[in-house]
Amino acid sequence: FKCTRCNTELVGPIVVPTFAPPKVGTKLGSGKPVACPVGTCRIVKPQMEYTGTGDRIPNAPPLPQAQGKALPQKWVPAAEGVYTASQLYSHIPAIPQAALIGQLEALFTLHEIPLLGAVFDRFDADNYVDQLDQPIVLDANNPDDDAKHLTLPMVLHRLNAVMENRGGATIEWGVSTIDRNLNGQGAQLTLPSRITTANGNCRFHMEVLNDLVNPRGGHGVLPEAYFPAISKAIALSAAGTAGQTSQGPNEAYYFWSGTRNRGINVVVKNRNQILTVYYCNAVAAWWNGALAPQLRLDRTV
Repeated sequence: FKCTRCNTELVGPIVVPTFAPPKVGTKLGSGKPVACPVGTCRIVKPQMEYTGTGDRIPNAPPLPQAQGKALPQKWVPAAEGVYTASQLYSHIPAIPQAALIGQLEALFTLHEIPLLGAVFDRFDADNYVDQLDQPIVLDANNPDDDAKHLTLPMVLHRLNAVMENRGGATIEWGVSTIDRNLNGQGAQLTLPSRITTANGNCRFHMEVLNDLVNPRGGHGVLPEAYFPAISKAIALSAAGTAGQTSQGPNEAYYFWSGTRNRGINVVVKNRNQILTVYYCNAVAAWWNGALAPQLRLDRTV
């Protein structure tokens, strides 16, 4: 809008997508919907002219309740000036997502999980850019008191991105005990419990689930490579293929991320559990060795 007295430009309120705005050039009374706050205009209350410039995506309306929790939403453009409501974390099933949100809210109400000064992968922009996340709180007088904590959007954003790249795999969900990477705290969280692919299935070990919630350094594998590497490891394990290294019941399968130009190690325990997934420096030496072209192709994710 524009004030007809002093030409001050004003921004109108957020409205629902179905709202029909006035025609450009229409003059509206002061306060309908905005009033000019400048100088004498606050007294004489001149009309506001609708300029029709700019747009603002409205706040999403609340979703229907799922197990007592409303799921976060986003607006998705359907046509010019038309938006439809969609789940913000659309790759996490609704019922597990609602349960996980309630569990994380309870955890973060009781405990703050600090990230600054700890060895975590939470500051990798490729993995954790999220406009809903909380910024680092800086203390100019005492930098040692700068604060950054694990948040609900950080956990859901990472999990949603990983799930988006699961391919044709089927994921079962269940409640697991998470007692690492949470600053000494523990929680019962609804997380992936089993993955089934065309070549077999595996349960998720607590170690890999802890790193899925809050990855340690090197364990924040790029979402685009996370499930592809796991799926290939399941196929190798089901076929009885020995890992690049073996230790007791654990077989470690090496893969190469072309996107990050880093090696990934997927450790399968007892051929039926995904124990851990992480970037591994030892993979680089293996990858730079004499490997057959087909093996390189098979192990690239």
